[in-house]
Amino acid sequence: KDIHERDESYPAACRAAAHYAAARLGWVVLDCGGGEGPLPREAVAALIYTKVQGILVQEKGEGK
Repeated sequence: KDIHERDESYPAACRAAAHYAAARLGWVVLDCGGGEGPLPREAVAALIYTKVQGILVQEKGEGK
C-alpha cells in the first residue's frame, strides 16, 4: 500500500495544503469532484473553459 492507502488522513492533509497554496498564490480552484467521484473529462474541460473565458472578459474590460 502507498501512503494514500495506509493513512486515511493523508489525502485530506494534501487537499488542505493545496487549498492553502491556491489561496496564497491567488489560483483559481475548480471543483472537479462532482460529489460522487471525478467528473468526466468533458465536464472538467467545460469548467476550465468557462472560468478562463470569464477571466479574459474581465481583463479585457479592465484594459489589460
